Amino acid sequence: MAAPLGDGLRVGGALTTHSPSRLAASLARRLGWPLPIPGLGARSRDRIRALTGASRDEWREIAAAFPGLPRDPGPAAARARERLARRCARALSTGRWRVRLDGDPPQKSPAVYVTAHIGSLQALRYVLRSRGVPAANVLGPYNLDRTRAIRDDAVFDRRHALDFPHAFPADKPHRLRSALEKGSLVLAADLPPAGSTRAFASVLGGSVALDARPIRLARAARVPCRAVFLTLRRDGWTLTLSPPLEPAGAEAPALAGLARALERVALHAPLDLDGAVYRSLARSSGSR
Repeated sequence: MAAPLGDGLRVGGALTTHSPSRLAASLARRLGWPLPIPGLGARSRDRIRALTGASRDEWREIAAAFPGLPRDPGPAAARARERLARRCARALSTGRWRVRLDGDPPQKSPAVYVTAHIGSLQALRYVLRSRGVPAANVLGPYNLDRTRAIRDDAVFDRRHALDFPHAFPADKPHRLRSALEKGSLVLAADLPPAGSTRAFASVLGGSVALDARPIRLARAARVPCRAVFLTLRRDGWTLTLSPPLEPAGAEAPALAGLARALERVALHAPLDLDGAVYRSLARSSGSR
């Protein structure tokens, strides 16, 4: 299953007092990205990569594949990601995860929440858990080192402790089924492995393949499946939730509902896209 990249946050920790250059360097260290030179933030191109996961030139590639973006979105995407970093750090330090709700509120009973690499997947988990929803991210094989994320989780748990793990590995389907007996799982569906694509979403003028396996997992576990996104708009955090995607057990309508939800959220928060993931999607779309 497609899973949050690096626990999905790209922000976090005690970052509220960093200057832009220190913030960029700190985020790069948190993500394990190399720092080619001292004074990273002084170079706009390197700062954009450190903050967003894609360089300015790579953001132009993304914009070519997703023409609903500005032609040169890198600098604006870096500013958006820095703002998101500060908001996340502030919420983590205060324990107040205030959001505007778009859709029916999440329930505490088990569910599969399907999302995409837009906004912050780690903050999304924190928002759900702060509302009493036991929710965990599902992580792929390259994202299982949670050394830094565990520290953030410990800070979060001081105010919102729940008896449910923060993350599960994607390659243990039986553990996922068992987890859904007690809590909810958050899975990203916009980076499917080969052979698992069953639908496409039209996102910002481009095409994004969608993974059907989260919907199948919900069906197998007999729990609701809803689309969910946490984005940072001009008026603050917005938690967007769809109605149940699969009321009649039909996969195609569920994927269509997920596609519509992703398309709408991307229109409202285009610069919240994860640069590293959408750079990969832009290049794969060019090869199709």
